[in-house]
Amino acid sequence: MNIDDARLQLRAALKEAMKARDAERTSLWREVIGALDNAEAPPVSTSAMTPSSASIAGAVDGLFAGEIARLVLSADDVAALIAREVQERRAASTSYAGLGRVDEAAALSRQAAMLEALFVQT
Repeated sequence: MNIDDARLQLRAALKEAMKARDAERTSLWREVIGALDNAEAPPVSTSAMTPSSASIAGAVDGLFAGEIARLVLSADDVAALIAREVQERRAASTSYAGLGRVDEAAALSRQAAMLEALFVQT
């Protein structure tokens, strides 16, 4: 699944969760969409511009001159990101269960299962 398909699928799931007023699913889908957006962000050290503005220090002149292209995620990158999100939730669930926080552990397990269910069906 490429990034556009994943984003469409997540936004559709988010819309459905919001209509159902399901706070847990809404929060999960927003978190995963945010993780995808963050994965597309270029590294901070990437700078395609040199300051050239005479009026503003460190700025560049020209329309869109300061824009830097976002990274393009491959299907493998998306799959790895989803797998990492599932793995993180499962690990946190185990940690919470070990601390006796059963409700939080169950919530994280449900989130991992929802993520797997959404992306395994395609």
